[in-house]
Amino acid sequence: GEARSRVHEYNEYCKEIWDLEWLDETTKVTYSSSGRPWCRDFVTRVHYTDLEGGAKMVVNRAEEHPQAPRKKGFTRMGMSIGANVMRPLSDGRTEFTMLTHVNPGGMANTQFGAMVTNKLSTESPRAFLVNIGKALER
Repeated sequence: GEARSRVHEYNEYCKEIWDLEWLDETTKVTYSSSGRPWCRDFVTRVHYTDLEGGAKMVVNRAEEHPQAPRKKGFTRMGMSIGANVMRPLSDGRTEFTMLTHVNPGGMANTQFGAMVTNKLSTESPRAFLVNIGKALER
C-alpha cells in the first residue's frame, strides 16, 4: 500500500517491509528489515483500533511467522510491546504518544552497543515524528 511505499520518507532505518498475513480486518503480521550497519529484521503483529474522540491506536508485538524465517546476517529484533496513539487536538494538531519496549540483541548487548542504543532511543523518536510531518506535507 501507499504507507508501505512511503515508509522511507519517515523511517530512515527501514529498508524493506511487507505484509505477511492479515489475521482479520484490523490485525496483520508484517516483516521489515534495516540495512547496514544494524542488520536487524522484525516480524511484528500489528493491530489497529479506533478510540474515543477520533483517536487511533496501533499496537505491535514481535512474533515468529513461517513466511519469515530468520536470515543469515540479520539479528531478529525482539519487541515486547509497542504502541502509537494519535489523538486529534482541538487546534488541528495531533498528539502523538509512542511507547516501545525492544531488545535489539546482537552488539546492543555490549557496553558500546548499549551506549549507541541509548543515544538512538532519545534521538530516533523525535526524528521519526519530524519526518512524518514532512511526509504529510507532500
